[in-house]
Amino acid sequence: MPETPSVFVRVLEVTSNNEHMLPVTGAKVSLSESEIERLLELADVATRHKVASIQDWNYAAEWGFLEEGEDDDSATFIPTEDGGDRNMYGPFRAECNQVCVSGSGDTASACWRAYWKHTDVKVSTNHVSIAELREALEKARGPLGAPLSGEHSGLSYPSTQTET
Repeated sequence: MPETPSVFVRVLEVTSNNEHMLPVTGAKVSLSESEIERLLELADVATRHKVASIQDWNYAAEWGFLEEGEDDDSATFIPTEDGGDRNMYGPFRAECNQVCVSGSGDTASACWRAYWKHTDVKVSTNHVSIAELREALEKARGPLGAPLSGEHSGLSYPSTQTET
């Protein structure tokens, strides 16, 4: 099966729930059109049902290390398998990978979370706004709003948008 091209790629900083252990410092998130549409649907469901957040199993985050550059915007991402001995606690293997969509309207955002395998150390990326994901999707579709390139296994909730 051919790989679906990513229309949104971002390297995000990572935090941990354990102040003494930060097994990774960055995550590279690559999303296809159908993955972005899924996140937009989750944000829509969270808004309509007035819930604080919705989590979904998701493996879009590639965990690794950020190596600081000369200025704040020039950090280099190094995947964990290429990271060598950067992690003094041993290799980082993630489990329970999730995306968390929270907020509603203009404040809606998504972040990716996982646990360091065999520990209770949870890592979480910085948030990406749903508006930014929507813009990436619109840009990928082009000026005519071309349909999605692949099938989407979305939720069965009706859309809140009304056709005119």
